[in-house]
Amino acid sequence: MKPLHAAVNECRPAGVEATEIVSASMQYFVRTMEMHKDSAKAFSAEVPCPGLAAAQDKARQIVRDSPPAIMLQADACMRNRNIVRTKYRCWINERGEFQERVLV
Repeated sequence: MKPLHAAVNECRPAGVEATEIVSASMQYFVRTMEMHKDSAKAFSAEVPCPGLAAAQDKARQIVRDSPPAIMLQADACMRNRNIVRTKYRCWINERGEFQERVLV
């Protein structure tokens, strides 16, 4: 029986490190939705980002650049295979104030 690392190395393309394979399956993106009462609360198209920090910055920028009446919410998310996790959320509340929360 082969050691586990030998079996993993056989699956990996030549010249590619194991850490590159792991990070390739993880994707970061921003998604937005309107939070006001008349909204259908449908998410917009995902905006891909190179990492979590970039996704958080993009989410902040999108929300701050939007009109306060829309009450936009933006989520910085991570997708690993088919599992999506929201890691950061920011939004404009009913009073037009910018709010943000890091999610665990």
